[in-house]
Amino acid sequence: MLTDLKNIDIKELSGIYDSRSRDSFISLYLSTESLDNKFIERRKNVCKSVLKGNRELSENFEKTMQMIKEYLDKSGIEKGQKGFAVFASNTHNFFRAYKIGLPVEDMLIVDTSPYIRPIARLVDEYETFGLVLLDSHRAKIYIVSSGKIEYKKKKAKDIMNRHKKGGMSQARFQRLRKGAINHFLKDVSEDVEKLFLKEDVAKIVIAGSGNAKKLFKNFLPDSIKSKIVDIIDVDFDEAESRV
Repeated sequence: MLTDLKNIDIKELSGIYDSRSRDSFISLYLSTESLDNKFIERRKNVCKSVLKGNRELSENFEKTMQMIKEYLDKSGIEKGQKGFAVFASNTHNFFRAYKIGLPVEDMLIVDTSPYIRPIARLVDEYETFGLVLLDSHRAKIYIVSSGKIEYKKKKAKDIMNRHKKGGMSQARFQRLRKGAINHFLKDVSEDVEKLFLKEDVAKIVIAGSGNAKKLFKNFLPDSIKSKIVDIIDVDFDEAESRV
């Protein structure tokens, strides 16, 4: 399962260190896109040569690398995954591994604490945002987080589109239709507010055809409206097929 970046406890990782300032932690960032199979071996040999004068650290390095190898062999690669981030130390009985949906640069670092700068930067830069795709009678709500799009909710309502001759007046038909559309958009806005507050969405994009997306904005509370960064004019069916 891909790791949601917002669930990575950077504060916890930043508080982990060797109290004796020994190079007892291994940090591995591994791209699953390039999959350079020789990278780990090359870096492993370099690190072993640096640690060879210290038996305790050499043993810890070998055992920690074995822990990491076993994890990589068993874990497999998830759909949409672009990299691994692994922090481990046999001496400290410490192991954290994350499957990342964003590109990472290959690194294998031995230090007195986990090397978290690359993953901290990803967490900081890739905020969770919400996407609302709608027209006057359909809506789909998505959460985009950690490089993946997650479909959350769908709403649809049967709303009259044409006035039939011999029935109600054109003016009454338009009033009823407008009322039905407003009611639908209000329902969608309530779902959006609940979902986006729950998911701690930082930015919002509204997309769709016609005037519905602009009307929809008026139903949103200021706390949600203030997070809108773009309103895009696009055909609902075309956009739905591309998401």
